[in-house]
Amino acid sequence: MSRRLTALVIGNAAYEHAGVLTNPTNDAKDIAAKLAGCGFTVSKAIDCSLLEMDRVLKRFKKTLAENDVGLFFFAGHGMQIEGENYLAAIDTDTAGEDEAKYSSLHVANAEPGCRRVHARGREQGVCRCAVRHRS
Repeated sequence: MSRRLTALVIGNAAYEHAGVLTNPTNDAKDIAAKLAGCGFTVSKAIDCSLLEMDRVLKRFKKTLAENDVGLFFFAGHGMQIEGENYLAAIDTDTAGEDEAKYSSLHVANAEPGCRRVHARGREQGVCRCAVRHRS
C-alpha cells in the first residue's frame, strides 16, 4: 500500500527588522527537494509575512486530512517569549517582546492539524528548525 505524503517547507531569510540571514532559503530549497525525492508532495514558501505564513499553514492543514503523513519544516528566526515558542515572519516587529509576540507565528498554531490527524490513527510528523549560528 502506498502512503500519501505531504510537507510544508517555509524558509524566511529577508527579515525587515532583524537582518538578512544566509541559510534559511537554501535550507528550505534543499529540504523541499529531498522530501520531493522521497515521495512527498511539497508546498514551499520563501520569505513569508505573518499573513502569508498563516495562509500557507491553513492550506497545509487542509491537505492533512487527505494524506497519511505530514511534515512541517521551518528555517529562519525563532524565539521564546515567556516560555512560549514563536516562528518569526519576515515582517515581525522587533521593537519589543509584545510586538514580536503578536507579529510572529505561535508554534502551537502549526500543531492542531497534526493532532487531529494523529487522533484518527494516521502518522504525523512535525519538524522545526530555527537559525543556526555558525562561527
